Amino acid sequence: MAITCFHINQSLKKIQLLRRRYLQQQLEALKLHPSQLPILEYINRHEECTQVEISEDLALTPAAIALATKRMQQEKLLEKRADENNLRRKRLRLTETGRKVCEKSREIFDRFDQNMFRGMTEEELKIFQSYLDRITMNITGEKTNEINFKIISSLMRQVMDEGHPDKRSDERQQEKRVSETDLSNT
Repeated sequence: MAITCFHINQSLKKIQLLRRRYLQQQLEALKLHPSQLPILEYINRHEECTQVEISEDLALTPAAIALATKRMQQEKLLEKRADENNLRRKRLRLTETGRKVCEKSREIFDRFDQNMFRGMTEEELKIFQSYLDRITMNITGEKTNEINFKIISSLMRQVMDEGHPDKRSDERQQEKRVSETDLSNT
């Protein structure tokens, strides 16, 4: 059987779905959604940060950050405190529970990634990465394939926004209200 682009794309989709399912199952026990880990890790690296700083660095909407941090605060993963210089601004820090969840989550991701590439030599990984780089450059038209979390997050946000054209306006208004309320407190 000849390998076609269709077969390769199906394999890539299968890998993505298997990874997503595994991570969701593993993180469920920690009461953490996979999309919350980058936020937890950012707060872990930048203690006393604000939601605005997270939003800018991760290239996520302020509303998304506001909703996520509110949920994580309810789960006792992080705490907010008033900034000494601006009482309307809230500073974020992980609780001890948040630190433990962040560490365990990172272990889950790392274990999956190590398992996924098990048995591959360093040379095979370099060749595989070069193919992925070339594919990415073919799609983007760029001369290099810069791996940058901000770029990836921005692309993901664009895809999610475009993928939900029927998102109800009342949901958007709710996100906006939560965002404005939470960000006025950041």
